[in-house]
Parts: sequence; C-alpha cells; structure tokens
Amino acid sequence: MLAIGLSIGAAVAADLATSRPLRGIVMVTPFDSLRELAAHHYPWLPVRLLLRHRMEAAESLRDLDVPTAVITAENDTIVPAARSAPLREAARDLRSHIAIAAGHNDLYDHPDFAGALRASVAAVMSD
Repeated sequence: MLAIGLSIGAAVAADLATSRPLRGIVMVTPFDSLRELAAHHYPWLPVRLLLRHRMEAAESLRDLDVPTAVITAENDTIVPAARSAPLREAARDLRSHIAIAAGHNDLYDHPDFAGALRASVAAVMSD
C-alpha cells in the first residue's frame, strides 16, 4: 500500500506508516511538526499547550524505514517549504524532493504538479 498525504494529510500518512506496513509515502506540502507550524503562525500563543494532537511527522519518519518522497510549494505561506527540511532530514529513505513555484492552495492547479506527483510515486515504488 502507498500513502499519499496532502498538507495535514502528510502527517496522517507518516503516522499511518508507524502502524501499518507501507510500500511508500508521498508527502505533499508537509510540515515537520504541527506544534512548530502553529508556533510559526501564532508566536504569541502558547500553542504547545493548546494543541491536543501533536502530529510530529518528522518524529514518525525518524523511526521508519519506508521510501519517502516530498513535494513542496516554494511560495507556500500556510506551510512554508522550510517546515519540510527537518522532515526530509529525518526520513531514512528519502527518494525524491521536488519543489514547485506555487502556493499552498494553487499547487494542485500548477502545470508541474501532476508530473511531480507521478515522479514521486515512481520514486517510492522503485526498488
């Protein structure tokens, strides 16, 4: 089974891989930690105390040996592309990282997105 997670779904895909055997994970506009992302957007709030679910995708990947691909949006203001760097460093088997010049919500309409998704799936499925 292959998991493809978009945005917050990327953290769900990483969490899924901790409890189920996956052939690969493709993470689109992922973040390393929901707490860190929330703290980035709301530095004046005690977000670490307010969030019920931590969603530590980088932490999940650190313990997994599963082929992983990441697609980031260079102009993303919701999940800045820099939030994926710790996640990419944590991945034991990072097969691909593709950055597209798009924002978080218009990435899926970008002419390069479909090809990037196909290439990412191919990268994690290859042996």
